[in-house]
Amino acid sequence: MKASTVYAEEAFAKSIIKWVNDLDKERILIVDDEELIRDVIKEYIKIEGYITDEAENGKQALELFNRNSYDLIILDVMMPKMDGWVVGREIRKTSQVPIIMLTARGDCNL
Repeated sequence: MKASTVYAEEAFAKSIIKWVNDLDKERILIVDDEELIRDVIKEYIKIEGYITDEAENGKQALELFNRNSYDLIILDVMMPKMDGWVVGREIRKTSQVPIIMLTARGDCNL
């Protein structure tokens, strides 16, 4: 992964922290197939004192979601086994937990 991508992920993680701090939440699920991205987001969130869980694909995310209670989910769109859109729809069947969708796509016409 390029250094510019890591810098962009760090900036994004900082913006998530600002949003998360406005909530009074405790447990966050981070879902991304790239370990480096999960690690960057997790480190910034943990600094603020939040508990984090991680999933590397959509199937694993739903398994964790069904076993635990989350106050926020940070969800990558493009993942193996089950994409973020499918995961989000499955979560919405039973929960209104806030979901932040991550995407590397440059095209806004999804």
